[in-house]
Amino acid sequence: MAIWMKVSPHQLLFCGTFLLLLICAGGCAEERTYYPASGNEGGWRKLDDPATILDTLGFDVAPLDEVFEIAKSSTKNGGLLVVRDEWLIYEKYFGLGHREALTNLASVGKSFTSVAAGILMEEQAERFPHSLDQKVFHHDYLPAVAFPPADPEMHEFKLGQLLAFSAGIRGN
Repeated sequence: MAIWMKVSPHQLLFCGTFLLLLICAGGCAEERTYYPASGNEGGWRKLDDPATILDTLGFDVAPLDEVFEIAKSSTKNGGLLVVRDEWLIYEKYFGLGHREALTNLASVGKSFTSVAAGILMEEQAERFPHSLDQKVFHHDYLPAVAFPPADPEMHEFKLGQLLAFSAGIRGN
């Protein structure tokens, strides 16, 4: 069942910029050797045996049990997943937490987006000649459906303003 909703030009601008960052972050590394399968196809490749993890990756997972206990003491529901060298090496849940749980992450996405943008800007500096002052409402970054803008001031939106939610976009 498909769910359709009306998307404003402001939402399209923000989503387009976010998608650009994700696409570049995923495709800009010089060498990529592993992409996790979709969740329906099993997801990350996984190592379960602590001895195998130590032999294969040189990592002792035993201290992660203590980290898991700390996580359990900080909230009622959750989990701890650790990926090392493209292998899922630790996955435990507590309370109502489980692999299929749909969690309301609220504003956590802002932090992840900012970190991804920072990494991307460091690794691909030539794509961001104006750093956080890079104007983002441009045909190179957004699909044709975003043009012409509903508000001419959108042409002045800068990457830093979008990341800081200070571009003047109103509402949700």
